[in-house]
Amino acid sequence: LHTLLRTWLGGWPTILIVGILFGLMHGLDYAIPITVLGVYFGWLRERSGSLLASMSAHALHNGIVVVVTTCWPLTLVWMYPK
Repeated sequence: LHTLLRTWLGGWPTILIVGILFGLMHGLDYAIPITVLGVYFGWLRERSGSLLASMSAHALHNGIVVVVTTCWPLTLVWMYPK
């Protein structure tokens, strides 16, 4: 999607659109903070010219979340209150 939109829209519009879609795909409750991550991942993709940087950052983020919530389970209540 990034490559296709980049052809038509250029760098920043593509990063913003893909970031917003990334956030929305993770659910409306957390769309805003995940959109910020998505924009960062898109910026990494644009800067490096490859998916590897953004995929690595995404994996690192997910890994940190797993470690934190495993070591301190109550952070799940803080991060996902319902």
